[in-house]
Amino acid sequence: LQKWFSFSDFIAMYFINPATGYLFSKSNRYCKTIDSGKTWVEFRNTGLESIKSIFSTDSLTTYLVGGFGHIYKTINGGGNWVKLTSGTTKDLESVFFTNKNTGYAVGNSGTILKTVDSGTTWTQQSLGAFYWLYSIYFTDINTGYIGGDDGIIFKTIDAGITWTQQSVGTNITFFSIYFMDLNIGFAVGDNNKIHKTIDGGITWTEYITNSEGFFNCILFTNSNDGYIVGMDCVILKTKDG
Repeated sequence: LQKWFSFSDFIAMYFINPATGYLFSKSNRYCKTIDSGKTWVEFRNTGLESIKSIFSTDSLTTYLVGGFGHIYKTINGGGNWVKLTSGTTKDLESVFFTNKNTGYAVGNSGTILKTVDSGTTWTQQSLGAFYWLYSIYFTDINTGYIGGDDGIIFKTIDAGITWTQQSVGTNITFFSIYFMDLNIGFAVGDNNKIHKTIDGGITWTEYITNSEGFFNCILFTNSNDGYIVGMDCVILKTKDG
């Protein structure tokens, strides 16, 4: 990968299963692996622009969102990508699907988009605020969380019809939210701290790490093993949840 990209160039990554994954760069290039990262095939001149986030609903169907309201979709494993009509020109930062039909995208100025027809049409949902939204994560078809600037985390329990702000007690920008189950979740952002909830977002506890800078992404592979990546190629791992 080093011959194609610099480390600082990586912007989005998603694995559909343990073998198949995508890696995107800020320069609108991407590569794909089908052998758990042992080898990667690079794709250039795809027409994709300003990619910020990626989500796959199955081994063939993947969605991308990015700057200027761009949303792209492939139904053949990345063989070709179709640009969808999002209805906005706001930058989109994160995408998440709760099933093959229903998905959400969030971004600048409190933008929340929802589709119930696999991306054919997208409708605006109201947050009631104009925060920059960076991350969206659902624990089931009705319950979801959004993280953004000024320490905000919003929660929905009705599939996005209404959103309620949670009390986190910080003013950092949250770049990534991840939930292990209905109750246990994590949020990381523009400092070296980790925020954790064990009650579905009602309360959050702050943990300080020995790392510097900000964290871009957090995810868990099981109930114990989790990873955080951040600036200057920082990678943190936990083995105890």
